[in-house]
Amino acid sequence: MDSTPSSWLGRVPQPVYPVAAIAALTGLFWLLGPVSGGPQPGQPAPPLSATELSGRATSLSEYRGRVVLLDFWATWCDTCVSEVDGLKALHARFSGRPFELLALSVDDGPAPVRSFAARHALGYRVALVDPEASRAYGVWGLPTKYLIGADGKIVRKYLGDTDLVELQGDIQKALELAGGSS
Repeated sequence: MDSTPSSWLGRVPQPVYPVAAIAALTGLFWLLGPVSGGPQPGQPAPPLSATELSGRATSLSEYRGRVVLLDFWATWCDTCVSEVDGLKALHARFSGRPFELLALSVDDGPAPVRSFAARHALGYRVALVDPEASRAYGVWGLPTKYLIGADGKIVRKYLGDTDLVELQGDIQKALELAGGSS
């Protein structure tokens, strides 16, 4: 009997392949979950530095005392693009209050981000983030958002297509806790 992989693999029913692939991926995500999950609500937000499109360096520590929404996104992410108008509305809604929206692009360079920001008239801060910051926040899919309270602790993490009405309510509650509900 030939025991080479090609001989026994040919006898495995093909419907088993997708099941095996799903099981393998589930195991991988389970193993990596604690490492790549990012900070959880109530934990301090990891330090973060990024470069704004203007070339100015920015860091999360600059916003201490303010409620911050970090939006990890990319110009090539359809869901990210579909949320832009809602994020612009949120930014306008909380203008003049201790709130900051920081859009952190994971694009490879500034050119597509700069073009996108101009084309969509983004009025909030847009910066390029390095892979290390994405890892620290457990970003493995886009968009990923973190709401950070004025105390520098994570309020909530949002994965994928975000319910912007719910997000607005969460921002409002965080502002009330910070004393900036006016």
